[in-house]
Amino acid sequence: MKNKYLKVQFFIVLFLLVIPPVLRGPGESAAGFSPQIRLGVVIQLVSAVFLFFQNRISSRIEDENERRKERLRVTFRTSYWWALTLGFLMIVYAFIELTCIILDLNQYMVRKPFFDNTPMNWACTAILLAVSAFYEETLYRQYMPETLMEIIPQKGKATALVSEILSVTLFALEHRYMGFVPVINALISGAILRFSYKKTESIYAGFIAHFTYNALLVVLAALSS
Repeated sequence: MKNKYLKVQFFIVLFLLVIPPVLRGPGESAAGFSPQIRLGVVIQLVSAVFLFFQNRISSRIEDENERRKERLRVTFRTSYWWALTLGFLMIVYAFIELTCIILDLNQYMVRKPFFDNTPMNWACTAILLAVSAFYEETLYRQYMPETLMEIIPQKGKATALVSEILSVTLFALEHRYMGFVPVINALISGAILRFSYKKTESIYAGFIAHFTYNALLVVLAALSS
């Protein structure tokens, strides 16, 4: 892809998809979790699908046996890193929750009211969580860091480090509306998910771990409400 087009596209994505969530202050979305599928969700899904297929690295293997072996390797690697990533995410969540209890930091978190416990709401919630996880993994783990490294003229370790830090920071700041503590949680979790992407060279393990993690948190919120 031509570098000039990539730069224009990057700034469009930055100003239309990345910056608006960062500008939401704490409590602005505190009216409660809505399981309704809105236009914004559709936009996220379409954007993520487009960016995913644009940036996906595909290699063609002609030999059928090699192709089968590669599929097995990818499946095993994805399963391994999914389990490992999910485990680390839950450890971080448990540590932060325990810290909030010990240091009484709950005032730095926006707790949202839970939605009505109906089958339709749960079905819509599952769809929303899947779209959100796919969107964030595509945007913050694949597109942002990889594109930044592509469009920055100077290449090297410093460029890679800046790209990684900026992508993880923007992902964390997307959670500002939830309060200071969730931003810290997202910062650490974003780094873990990016590491998973680097190890597997795909978003699959991170996407499954991200979705499972969010689903577990929703179930825990439902049980405690």
